[in-house]
Amino acid sequence: MTAPTPTATPASAEGDWTRGDSRVLPLRAPTPRSVSSRIQAHQSVTPASAEGDWTRGDSRVLPFRARQLRLPPARITTTPAPHATPTEPRLLRSGTAAPTLSPTAVSRDTRVSPIPHDPPDAPRATPTPTLIATALCALLLTACAGTTNTPAPTQTPDPTVAVTKASRKNLGRTITLSSELVPFQEIEVYAKESGYVKELNVDYGSRVQANQILATLEIPELLSQLKQDDAAIKNASDQITHSENELSRVEAQHKVAQLQFDRLNGVAKSKPALVAQQEVDDSEGKALASAAQVESAKSNLLSSQSLLSAAQAKREHDQVMFDYTKITAPFAGIVTQRYANLGTLLQAGTNSSTQAMPLVRLSEDDKFRLVIPVPENYVRFIHVGDPVGVTVPSLNRTFPGTVARFSVDVMQDTRTMHTEVDVLNPNRLLLPGLYAQAAVTLEHKDNALSVPLQAVDQNSNAQTGNTAAVDVVDASNKIAKRPVVLGIQTDTDAEILSGLAEGDLVVVSDRSSLKTGQQVRTQVTQVMQYKEDKK
Repeated sequence: MTAPTPTATPASAEGDWTRGDSRVLPLRAPTPRSVSSRIQAHQSVTPASAEGDWTRGDSRVLPFRARQLRLPPARITTTPAPHATPTEPRLLRSGTAAPTLSPTAVSRDTRVSPIPHDPPDAPRATPTPTLIATALCALLLTACAGTTNTPAPTQTPDPTVAVTKASRKNLGRTITLSSELVPFQEIEVYAKESGYVKELNVDYGSRVQANQILATLEIPELLSQLKQDDAAIKNASDQITHSENELSRVEAQHKVAQLQFDRLNGVAKSKPALVAQQEVDDSEGKALASAAQVESAKSNLLSSQSLLSAAQAKREHDQVMFDYTKITAPFAGIVTQRYANLGTLLQAGTNSSTQAMPLVRLSEDDKFRLVIPVPENYVRFIHVGDPVGVTVPSLNRTFPGTVARFSVDVMQDTRTMHTEVDVLNPNRLLLPGLYAQAAVTLEHKDNALSVPLQAVDQNSNAQTGNTAAVDVVDASNKIAKRPVVLGIQTDTDAEILSGLAEGDLVVVSDRSSLKTGQQVRTQVTQVMQYKEDKK
């Protein structure tokens, strides 16, 4: 019984050949149209090698090997269709001719049947001149296609670095401390004597001058006391008048008694027998008594004058106390708080046993003070009169100030020194309680040789200490490392005390890839410095 010949059919329009329900050829066969054209060319197809690579004359038709089919080498035979007619083209293997097909002969009736291997002594296909020429052309085209243009190596250009010149400028070192603006003076105004508010002349935001009356108190007791003082003064004045008159009277009596004694005493001396000595003695006694009365009258007069002075002093004291009924401003400023209203009873601020209530709060706003804590590391740079720039962020403005006073000691708990900066406020822009930043100048040097701070490499070593160096470009455009000694350092610049000369080109760009002695190209760059606008 003969096994049925497996039938190879295309799986799709593209011509994938299959055998039954399993794929026989893993590659796609030409389309019927291309097969037809090739068959009509009357070119023979022969295997190029024992492995079964099929060729058609001098060109490859089926680019797959027989071992990929997992089948023994086979001869492709065709069964003409009922309407097909044989044609001349044949498929050759080992010189054996195959049936010829017409373009319409390739159909689902095409069958693939195994064929035996050619014997070892079977004649081989002899290469034709056309085949040799075609192979040479193919090799030549392959060689040309595989040749690529290799670019010639080019020389790497020298890197470009940004440099700037070491120049001289004014440098200053500052420290910025934050604090709160407080009025130069701020007090709460109390009443000296207890009384009722009779008049209130100020309110919130009232601007007052020195000695201006803020309020008037009503104190009836002091008014009565003043009247008593006036009466006492009048009484003392009358006593003085009486004493003066009494003194004049006794002085006149003393004068008469003294004259009488002088006459009798003179006669008794000139004519002793004429006047009795008793009369002379009586006259002398009267003169002495009148003199004593004069002295007493003078004493009474002095006493009356003292009483008048005491009454006047008491009147002045009571008047001063009465003047305290008018509460005045001790300095020019603005009322920031009001506590009392009309008719409010204000207790005397001098009495600690009662809870005294102030009348108003008064602040001096033409000058402010900024209290800043200076760290102990910078205490040695603080001097009275040093300029300070006071920046108020909420106002976006900077005001000039000066160091006015500072304590000479450092507080142990904070290790800072109490320092006060006076800030004038002529335009009344500053307000109490505003947050401010004080830039205190620590050091300043004019015409200092400096470079941008970003050009300096600073290293800290336990043995050598802090060292600094810069990369410079010499006259031959090569990188050189220069150790330098730094002075004042600001936020953007550093003073060079030694190691550089004015005009040296200092590298300010990235220096991580640069090496000493490397050839570079320079580009002078202006280093950008960002500063906050100050209005």
